[in-house]
Amino acid sequence: MSLKYFAPAFGWGIFILIASTLPSKKVPSLLLEVSDKWIHGVIYFLAALLIYGGFIRYQFKNPISRKNLWFIVLTCILYGGILELVQEFMVPSRSGDWFDFFANTCGSIIAVLIVRLFHRIIA
Repeated sequence: MSLKYFAPAFGWGIFILIASTLPSKKVPSLLLEVSDKWIHGVIYFLAALLIYGGFIRYQFKNPISRKNLWFIVLTCILYGGILELVQEFMVPSRSGDWFDFFANTCGSIIAVLIVRLFHRIIA
């Protein structure tokens, strides 16, 4: 498998890593005014879409297999969970949060469900 198709997803993953490990005093104040659960959901929604797009570009077919859909969701869940643990145990002034983890999970699941539903409608 050529990883070049997943370059946007890798880039987004790096962005998530950087944003998740910023000390709380460096988080932009505008983001503090919005519910962070929405932010988490949107970030992982986009992550799932970018991974999905990588699979489409790699396989040149759409919709992708159920196995790959599960891979997308589980990858996002695992990444989000690891970053919540990193925040809890390794980033000063940040803490991991089960509700953030839940929002991450919901964002990735919703992305896959919407894309899957969209493909059933147009097929």
